[in-house]
Formats: sequence, structure tokens, C-alpha cells
Amino acid sequence: MFAEGFAIDDAFRHIGMAVLAGGRDTCGEEGNSVTRRCNACYSKGLWNGGGFTLIEILAALSIMGVATFLFISLFTSSLELAQASRNLKVAADLADSQLHDLAHNAGGYVWPDVEDVQGGELVRVRPEGTQSRAAVPHPSAMPLDPAAHRRETNFYQKFSWDAYARLPRPQSPYVEVTVVVRWADRGRDRVFALASCMPRAVIGGAP
Repeated sequence: MFAEGFAIDDAFRHIGMAVLAGGRDTCGEEGNSVTRRCNACYSKGLWNGGGFTLIEILAALSIMGVATFLFISLFTSSLELAQASRNLKVAADLADSQLHDLAHNAGGYVWPDVEDVQGGELVRVRPEGTQSRAAVPHPSAMPLDPAAHRRETNFYQKFSWDAYARLPRPQSPYVEVTVVVRWADRGRDRVFALASCMPRAVIGGAP
């Protein structure tokens, strides 16, 4: 039954081809019997099954490969750009927070002497009780998931900061304070600096 169904279906399709060819079979055979015309085409190998050639398949695979490569490259670049933007935002927020703390909690830092900063060079300002570069504290709100918590902890551990002070002029009534944030991104050292001015009283000495 199935074989007869396929034969009838092929016969009807062959009739359509014959009609489009002006009443003549595509293989050049004429007659009143549809079956005879179809068998003639099959025997001559002129029946077109509508498949794809090897060249067409290879061309399609090549196009798909190039498109996939471009998509992956763009996706990777987007991830790297998003990570770089987050690093820069964290560094900027950290520098602003430390400048605010230096201005409102000056007593919690060891400031250089007036003689050390009169030359116009940057002199390090360090928190009380520390000698090395200051680490970045974790945010107060951290993920509850252990894996996410560990990932965020590792992210903030790569940041550190230093503060520097200098007098623009020997008689300047203010001190220029600069906070420098450092971190590593894909094997390269990155730096973000933010400067502000504070009253000279933080280092002592009359202007």
C-alpha cells in the first residue's frame, strides 16, 4: 500500500512537471500512460530528487562557521567590556569613598610633615597602624550563595589603594590629596586616580 502511495504521489508530481513543460515529459517521452513516462525518466536517470550537492553543503557549513566565529568574538568582547566597566566603576567609587573618609576622618591617618610636602612632590598618607598598601573592604551586602560570595570576595581582593598629599606652593592654604586605586585586569596593571583639596590644617603648619 505504501509503495503504491509513493508511486501515485510521484506520478502526480511528474504530471505537474509535464504540464509546465507544455504537455511534454521532462525527459522527452510522450504517451498517454503516466507510469510509462515516469519509468522512462527513472531508467534514464533524469529524475531530479531536489537534494543538495556537496559543494552547496560545504558552502553552507563555511558560512555557518564564519557566522558562529563572529558571534562568539562579539560575545567575548561584550563580556570583557562589561567587566572592564565594572572594574572602573568600583575603582571610582572606592577612590571617592576614601577621599571622603580622608576629609572627614583625618585623625585616622598618618599625614606627612609640612617639610616633606613643601617640595611639591606627592608624599604617602597611610591609615593608622598600617605600613603597606591598604586593601579594599568588602561591601556590606554580599551574596548568600557560597559560590557567588567567594566570587565577589575574590573580585574585591584584587583592588588596593594609596593616598598621597602635596602642597602646590609653600604658602598654599590647602593640601592636594590624591587617592590612587590599583588592580589587575587580564594580566595588566590598571590605575585610577582621584584628587581633591583639603585645608592645610590636616598636616599642620601655618600658611
